[in-house]
Amino acid sequence: LLAVTATLVVVWWPELTRIWREHFMTFAFITLMMILSIFVQSQNFLSFLPSAKVPRLVDMAHTWAVGALVNYLGPFQPGLAVRTAILAKLGIPVGESSVATLRQVVASMWMALALASISLMWIGSSVIVVVLAIGLLLLCAAIPKLLPALRYLVLRFMPSKVPTNFRQSAQIAFELPSARAMVGILVQYALATLVFFVGYRQFGVDITVPAAIGLACVVYASSLVALLPGNLGVLEALCTGFGQANGLAVEQALALAFLYRGASLTSVLLIAAIPA
Repeated sequence: LLAVTATLVVVWWPELTRIWREHFMTFAFITLMMILSIFVQSQNFLSFLPSAKVPRLVDMAHTWAVGALVNYLGPFQPGLAVRTAILAKLGIPVGESSVATLRQVVASMWMALALASISLMWIGSSVIVVVLAIGLLLLCAAIPKLLPALRYLVLRFMPSKVPTNFRQSAQIAFELPSARAMVGILVQYALATLVFFVGYRQFGVDITVPAAIGLACVVYASSLVALLPGNLGVLEALCTGFGQANGLAVEQALALAFLYRGASLTSVLLIAAIPA
């Protein structure tokens, strides 16, 4: 992915720079939405912390941005460890921040399943799509039953020598998120949907809201795995492929993909520059 992307950038560089100059306002808007998204995700993380003592939102956003930058140094999101270490210095125990991370991931995937199923049903272009949508919706509906079962199994087979605080953390990790927390997660996906909807519309693609929702869910799922540092190449491939599938020329689709990457980097750099 990286080799193909680098080759395409070299071949289309003059055209890419021209397109980026023409879409500077689009870049500025998407960057602003991504900055807002970081603050929303940071607030969501704070809502999952079991402790009553939480850092300020601006400190959490700074920590989140630093972790996002560290993710570019290696695969599998090494920024998570850095984020946990920074939060420990801010007085949040490692166990609590780890639990909050797990709960946020579970809630985000739960929301992604619900939104993806709605998106597919909305599109409904074939029987296969509808069946897939129903399958995702059933899986989404099963999560409230699966989490208590998982909690029971973890606590049932946990060795008796495990410290009490670790046992309590494990119990909290499998609790269902509150309605307030899920609203925050929904706002996070709404911002991501808006980013893709506006970006592709500005490049002349007649993207629909269901398609933008689906793309947001797929991009988020790919970022969880992050086999490459910073998910480099994967985001570009998804955005370029979606653009070409909807009629964009190669140079246009590639320019939009790198516009998203540039906006993402700019947003985390600006927030990381905020003194903690």
